[in-house]
Amino acid sequence: MRHGDIHTSRSTISINKSSVKHLVIEAVAAQARALSCSETVAIAFSGGIDSTVLLHAAIRVLGTRRCVAFHVNHGMSPHAHAWRSHCANIANQLNITFDSRTVSIAHVPQKSVEALARDERYAALEKMCSVHHVRVLWFGHHADDQAETVLLQLLRGAGLPGLSAMPLHRLLPNGLLRVRPLLSVHQASLDAYARQCMLHWIDDESNGDMRYARNVVRRHVMPILAVHFPGYRETLARTTRHAATGQRLLEDLVTIDFRACIFSSQSADVVTLVSTGPTLSRRALMELSYERAINLLRFWIRKSELAMTSTARINEILRQLRESGNDAVLRIKHDTHYLRLYRNKIWWERESSGSASYNVIRPSAELRWSGQPSWRLTAWQGSIFFVPCSSEDKQGVQRSVLELAPLTVRKRHGAERMRLRTGGPRRTLKNLFQEAAIPAWHRDVPLLFIGNTLLWVPRLGVDPNVAGCGHVKIEWHQDNN
Repeated sequence: MRHGDIHTSRSTISINKSSVKHLVIEAVAAQARALSCSETVAIAFSGGIDSTVLLHAAIRVLGTRRCVAFHVNHGMSPHAHAWRSHCANIANQLNITFDSRTVSIAHVPQKSVEALARDERYAALEKMCSVHHVRVLWFGHHADDQAETVLLQLLRGAGLPGLSAMPLHRLLPNGLLRVRPLLSVHQASLDAYARQCMLHWIDDESNGDMRYARNVVRRHVMPILAVHFPGYRETLARTTRHAATGQRLLEDLVTIDFRACIFSSQSADVVTLVSTGPTLSRRALMELSYERAINLLRFWIRKSELAMTSTARINEILRQLRESGNDAVLRIKHDTHYLRLYRNKIWWERESSGSASYNVIRPSAELRWSGQPSWRLTAWQGSIFFVPCSSEDKQGVQRSVLELAPLTVRKRHGAERMRLRTGGPRRTLKNLFQEAAIPAWHRDVPLLFIGNTLLWVPRLGVDPNVAGCGHVKIEWHQDNN
């Protein structure tokens, strides 16, 4: 740890020292006015100059009782433990609550160390907020950070979400509100504030490492822009606002398109049971323009909580869907799932949801039922459950029927028949599966017999002529589904 020096390369903006404190304090006060009188605010406190200024200004505006400081130790620097001690000492001197977490950065292919560290930092901060019952988390990002982010996103070819950069406010699903009070304040103003208030902060040696793209932009690109385009920060900030507006309009449109493409029948069929998220209609998706279909696929991937993929990959997915007929069967691997197409339905299905496996050895199993709630079938990687139900349930089985003879589970061979309605004709399972629109790769299921009489088939139901309308319902639960 060392006291930071102001690096002239970080800014060339002239500062009116008499207005610096007012500028910073007013930016913080503007966000404080949106809080309730007793709301506690957590400061993401790395110990660097930006978070140090934010912490100091927040205490001046809110007081020590309403501020807590949270520190995340990434362990990526040999000085990491000294930085943690520095932050704890500052918090102790200011008489505010301090907490910290140590995280480890695991290598993930095709993801930068910076991105991994950011994700771990946010996760650790959210956990500390939860522990301390804090609903508002402030970060020290400023106008120069925002400009750097936009430039980097432009160089990476990002779309509107990337160009929207860092929002002033972001409400997370868990109710935590992320705020960046200093987003309109230049780095030079924070430097001047820190010097005037004689603050002490940490210089992270990684800020000078030119292996990181952000440092290259900060040290070599932004100083030149400042000379030739003095107002570039404000111009880029305006770009982020336009991009954010455009993105919100796209999200409104994709919400309309998504609702229109949801498959109209969402009964508890096999597709609904194994899919991740709603099932879509391929026909409705194909009626959209190319751009709207791509937008919808991106939205659907995010909504299904799958990893985002490249533009080329999404284009390939759409191409295969367009070239497949409504009766085609399609399987496209992505992340831990498959995109499936069957009878005009498309859905995301987990890899573990099963596939056609008729060549797998499935030994028969036998059970003398006397009220057991479940029957584990290891060879089938699942369990049969016997659940109490009302006499009005058409899938109910009489206890006396279950106790009449040994229950036997067998593999499907292809000649089995059953009736799905009282007095109806006995029909092959193949025809019944086809009528129920059950994909072929989900038809390898355990068949339940009473003696030599077929009683129940998962995903089809019971034979009411055998079951007798009783008070026990049979359910099949495959592992990891």
